[in-house]
Order: sequence, then C-alpha cells, then structure tokens
Amino acid sequence: MKKAQGLSLNTIIIAALVIMVLVILILVFTGRMGSFSKSSESCQSKGGICSSGEAPDGYMAGIGVLGGECPEDQTCYVKKIA
Repeated sequence: MKKAQGLSLNTIIIAALVIMVLVILILVFTGRMGSFSKSSESCQSKGGICSSGEAPDGYMAGIGVLGGECPEDQTCYVKKIA
C-alpha cells in the first residue's frame, strides 16, 4: 500500500513567505504604506502634544526620534522621564 504524500514543511514555509511578500508589495504599490508611515510620524502617535510657546509642565521638547511632526508654528513636546 502506498502512503499518501503531503506538502513538506519547507514548501509550506516558502509559500507563507511568498504570500507575505506579495501583500507587502501590494500595500506599497497601492499607497497604503504611505498613510501608515505618516501617522506613525505624528507627535500624538509618539505620546506627545503639539503646542506653541513654552513646554507645558512635565513635558520637554521632543528632539530627533522622540519628536514628531506638528504644524509649522508649533513644537512637539513629550513627557519627561522621571
């Protein structure tokens, strides 16, 4: 009697990787990734607040990775680490 042959584990892993790459390519070429990266760069997404003038109590100006994007006349302020 012959045993039924199934898909090997390598074939299943390669198929899963191919599907993930295809999904990423579709997102990139349809412009969906751009909207995600814009929202992840915002001040609020980094736990900060946009404000003009001096930093509110308990906050400091976010610089570099800590800072996010705010309107032109405002600065991103993030919570101070105690």
